Amino acid sequence: LAQIYLDEKGDYDGAIREFENVLAMPENQQLVYKQFAVVYMNLGHAYYEKGSSLVQKDQAAATQSFSKAIQNLQVAKQNIRFFPNDSFDEATHDTYYYTALAYHKLYLITRKTNILNNANLAWREYFDFFPKKLEGNSAFEQTRDSAQKYWDQIKNL
Repeated sequence: LAQIYLDEKGDYDGAIREFENVLAMPENQQLVYKQFAVVYMNLGHAYYEKGSSLVQKDQAAATQSFSKAIQNLQVAKQNIRFFPNDSFDEATHDTYYYTALAYHKLYLITRKTNILNNANLAWREYFDFFPKKLEGNSAFEQTRDSAQKYWDQIKNL
C-alpha cells in the first residue's frame, strides 16, 4: 500500500504513514534491521519526495523532510546486506541516490558548509557504489547523468 501511495498516487504523507506502520508492527521490532531494511530506503525516498514538494511552499517543513529522509536512508545504507536479492542493485542505487539528493537539496536551502561537505561525500559514494549490473540500463544511465549535473552544481563550492 505504501508503495502505491509513493509511486502511483504521489501521496507522500500516505506513503510515509504506511511505511512507518510497517516498521512499528510489534512482530517487526526484532527483525526490522534485517528483513525490513529496504523499507527504510522507501521511507527515506518518501520523505525526500515530500521535502521536494514543499521547497517552494514551506522551507522549514522541506528541511525537516529532507533530514528525515537522510536519517532513514542512513539506516538503510547500514543494512544494505539485508536487501532482497531480486531487487538488490536497484535498492542499493536508490539508497545512495536519494541520500545524495536529500543532502543536496538540504544544502541548497540551508547553505551550511557541513551539509555541503556531506552532499559532496554522498555524491562521491553514489558514483563509487553505482551497481555494475545497472550500467547500460538506459533509465539508470539517465539518472546517473542527472546525478552528475547535480553534483557539478556544488562540487567546487
